[in-house]
Amino acid sequence: MSGPATVDPSTWNQRSRDFLSYWQDRRPGPGILPARRHIDPAELKPFLPNVWLLDIQHAPFRARYRVIGTHLVEMTGRDLTGLWIDEIGADAAARIYPSLQRVAELRAPVHFRGQAFYNNADRVRIVEYVLLPLAANGHDVDMVLGHSVYASALSAGA
Repeated sequence: MSGPATVDPSTWNQRSRDFLSYWQDRRPGPGILPARRHIDPAELKPFLPNVWLLDIQHAPFRARYRVIGTHLVEMTGRDLTGLWIDEIGADAAARIYPSLQRVAELRAPVHFRGQAFYNNADRVRIVEYVLLPLAANGHDVDMVLGHSVYASALSAGA
């Protein structure tokens, strides 16, 4: 299992690779990050249950759930929309903030595969997620678009 890293996407689950490809196709030019306005939810329909969109604040670094997919609500046991990650709990912040900070600093996708830390961890032990930076001005990350795949789907390549 790997921690937060930018790695060769060929090792990722196919759905994660497809999600990355969608994001890459939305980049307005070389070295320019896509903005929220470049993302069309209708085009993400197959991914939506496992998608999350976070607002990023830099000083101090914080992230707030703007959108959370229905499957993620099921996995976490609650709708986190509108909550700052540190409001969910120190454990959640300690687990996800390093990956989010890396996305913001690198201005690049970050991949994670490791132990799930959800309410349903007895049923789902492994989670894979990809975090993609968004920037209204094309440079400064102000949102992160995420997609998660769980152990049962990882083995099936879904």
